[in-house]
Amino acid sequence: MVLTIDIGNTKTKAAVFDGERLVEHIVFEQFNKEDIVNLFSRFDLLKYVIVSSVNPEKERRIAQLLDEIDAKYHLLSYKSPLPFEIDYLTPETLGKDRIAALAGAYAIAGKGNYLVIDCGTCNTYDLLIDGHFVGGNIAPGIQMRLDAMHHFTAALPQCSIENGFEPKQKMHNAQLGLTTREAILNGAYWGVINEINGYIEKYLKEYNNLKVILTGGLFNLNIIDNSSLLTSHSSLFFEPMLVPKGLNFIAKNISK
Repeated sequence: MVLTIDIGNTKTKAAVFDGERLVEHIVFEQFNKEDIVNLFSRFDLLKYVIVSSVNPEKERRIAQLLDEIDAKYHLLSYKSPLPFEIDYLTPETLGKDRIAALAGAYAIAGKGNYLVIDCGTCNTYDLLIDGHFVGGNIAPGIQMRLDAMHHFTAALPQCSIENGFEPKQKMHNAQLGLTTREAILNGAYWGVINEINGYIEKYLKEYNNLKVILTGGLFNLNIIDNSSLLTSHSSLFFEPMLVPKGLNFIAKNISK
């Protein structure tokens, strides 16, 4: 069994796999030694840990905790055994969550051409073509856009995705706000929707047999409604567990 640990900007997500089967997935506000010990005690067949972190300091702390319990582990990096080549000019700066998500594409759909879209704190758009990561883009997520509009202006109020997109039916059908608050929310929401659709439409035209994979917190929380996307494309997948499945896929390659 494999334990994957995905340390994000705000939360840590742990997943236990038995082969390719996801046994358990837990989201932690804080992740400490007690949590790791508890997982190892509950899953006595747990043999290996793979860690992905966007925060170097938190990664070092998790590695220290794993050393203390004498666990066998691997820290994901661009040097890890991956199912694709990285053409990024600065691979050492490539987000590990992005690497894991690209590996997740292989885990769920095998070899192929992929556009991986991950919507969370930031939105990332990454292209995997003919076994090569050819590059990608990073843009502000919905909440970051809302925060920026408030922070960099004198009069615009602070809005939040946690309570700002209700009722959804109204927000999705009325693309023009009738109040300043609605205008801010609609601007952030439809800005992201049009951005996503623009990337999908562009790369479907440029690459043959392109598969589009959607993942990330905004999809998981149903903040982005798939009915607003180009879902008529037959090769569009939604996979909430893309990063842990990618980490598990890489871990299996390491153990070979």
